[in-house]
Amino acid sequence: MVREGWLVDPSDFVGDVVLGEVCPPGVDVARYLNYHEDPGGLSLVLGREVIAGVQQVPVPLPDAWDADWVREAVAALETASDAPVPATGKLARFSPPPAPTAPSAPPTR
Repeated sequence: MVREGWLVDPSDFVGDVVLGEVCPPGVDVARYLNYHEDPGGLSLVLGREVIAGVQQVPVPLPDAWDADWVREAVAALETASDAPVPATGKLARFSPPPAPTAPSAPPTR
C-alpha cells in the first residue's frame, strides 16, 4: 500500500530514513519532498518488504544476455590502448567565468 499524501524529507544528514516510522506495517511506499539529491522533487521511500522483493530479482535478467555484444565489447576492450591521452587544454565548464567589466567612461575634454 502507498502511504497517503507526502512527507517532508524524513532523512537525516546522511540520507538515512527510519523505515518503521515512514513505512509502518502495511505501508510499502511513501512519497516525500526531497531536500538533498533532487531539491523540490518528490521521491519515494520503499518499505522493507518492497526492498526484499526487489533484491530477489536476478541482475542481469537471464533473458537480457546478448553473447555477441559481450564478445564484441571484450574484444574492443582488449585492443584498446592503455597509453594516456594528452590533455588538450582545460575543459570549458571548469574555466572561471569572465570577470565583469565596468562600462567605459566617456572621454573628458
